[in-house]
Amino acid sequence: MENRPVDNQNLRPRNSGKDRIKNITRDVEARQFDPDIDSILPKTDWNERMANARTSSARMKAASLKSNGAAAGNKQRVSSENGGRSRSGEAADSSRRSRYSEPEGNARRPRYSETAENGGRSHSSQTSQSRQRARMQRPSTASQLSREFEEDDKKRRMKNAGHKKRVSLPAKIMAVVLVFAVIAGSVFLITNYGAGTQSNKKGNRYYRNGEYASAVTMYQKALSYDSHNSEYNTNLGMAYIALSQYDDALKAFDDAVKNTKRGELLQRAKRGSGIVYLYQGHYTKAQELLTEALEYGGGTYGEAEIDILYYLAEAQDRSGDAVGAVLSYTQIIEHQADANAYMLRGLAYQRVGDNTKAESDLETAISMSKKNYKTYLALYEVLMAQGKEEDARATLDEAINLGGKTGEDYSNLGIVYMYMQDYSKAEQAFNTALERGYNGAYLGLAESLIRQNDYAGAQTQYESFIAVDKTNATAYNQYGLCLMELSKYEEAAAAFASGLAINDRLVDRQLMYNEAVVYEFMADWTTAYEKMKAFVEKYPDDEKAQHELTFLESRQ
Repeated sequence: MENRPVDNQNLRPRNSGKDRIKNITRDVEARQFDPDIDSILPKTDWNERMANARTSSARMKAASLKSNGAAAGNKQRVSSENGGRSRSGEAADSSRRSRYSEPEGNARRPRYSETAENGGRSHSSQTSQSRQRARMQRPSTASQLSREFEEDDKKRRMKNAGHKKRVSLPAKIMAVVLVFAVIAGSVFLITNYGAGTQSNKKGNRYYRNGEYASAVTMYQKALSYDSHNSEYNTNLGMAYIALSQYDDALKAFDDAVKNTKRGELLQRAKRGSGIVYLYQGHYTKAQELLTEALEYGGGTYGEAEIDILYYLAEAQDRSGDAVGAVLSYTQIIEHQADANAYMLRGLAYQRVGDNTKAESDLETAISMSKKNYKTYLALYEVLMAQGKEEDARATLDEAINLGGKTGEDYSNLGIVYMYMQDYSKAEQAFNTALERGYNGAYLGLAESLIRQNDYAGAQTQYESFIAVDKTNATAYNQYGLCLMELSKYEEAAAAFASGLAINDRLVDRQLMYNEAVVYEFMADWTTAYEKMKAFVEKYPDDEKAQHELTFLESRQ
């Protein structure tokens, strides 16, 4: 079985949270509307507003009366010109009668007689005089009514002025103290907000520069000014992830969720927690949180949602759900097709066992971008799996011309030379990669040495890599196989156990099988049987393992 080193860390999408902090907002948490503070009503006394309203209504009536009087005067002048004084008098009498008479069709019998009887003075006459006096007592014109309103306004202003003069000294002192308290509180809030914002910005700069410990310090300082700020907590969580301080990261994200209702910040916090569980190997929990983070997008797929989908697909892939990963990468391609998405879906198709679709996706990725070594290397393997050896060699010839200046580029170039069996150039490329700080080249060197049957040299390279990265399950599996070739079975068993502890479903199957086999080599038949039985229960379709289990049963 050919065991090519795979640097799983580099399969993660480049637009991940470890490379940057996404969508940093500049605003503090939105303050909820408080009717006692943010009232839209004018700050005036209720009784005064009602009095003003009544006065305004009365003035409108006065204006209407004045307008009607002017219209009546015009009508009277027109009548005088056409019919003389007698017609004017008749019109006036008619107007007065119509004013006090009942509507037509509803006339009622007069309550009192309209003529004097028994030589006495009629009651009707007394009533008429009473009405006359009432008319003389009230304003007869709009101008008189307006003057009364003005006098009422003047009296009310004088009354209010008198009330103001009677405001007590303690009340004034309390008002001044309240004003100063409000000003002091505002200054405190503005100062704290400004200081917190500046510390947060400094933290962002440190984060972008890869100075994660300094970023943590600045985010903590920002939180000292505003401990409930969810943006600061989310940024702190991402910095903790970069430092592999996962428990601290989860606490920061939990604090962010508790103190906000803003969808954007909730999405970022849930995404951060999902990344933590992904890196810890808790893939089911990671998928749950990342799916929840997606829901805050409201069905839309912008940059943030695409980034979450990349993490979700990785969690699905590592949990052994290659079909789910294919579906997630398909969603990405539907909304933001690029070479990386096609490459990753091609790799997922390869794990599903559909080499035809894998080849199609990988070729599409190369047509979109001819700069990714991994796409060429994956296509090479897919073509070899289909027996297309000439096409596979042509793919390597194209990859040789990619060039590149980074350590990772040189490491991938070394793999290309290794596949072409040019081990001298492969070693030179791997060493250049190491000089440029790319530790993944240790795995390439080890595999190149194994192909030359130098297992002792390969052991050294694996140990160098594990010394700087203990999170790569593939490295532990390859290291264990190398130790078995050197007959170091106990060390190999320890290597396989360390790899299984990482809980990487992509490699777990190989690790479990190899762990059972190494106990066979150690003649520990009981342990080997228990390990192989557990493997068959988990992977019942593995015929080779079933044969091994039957053999081990015979040794019990």
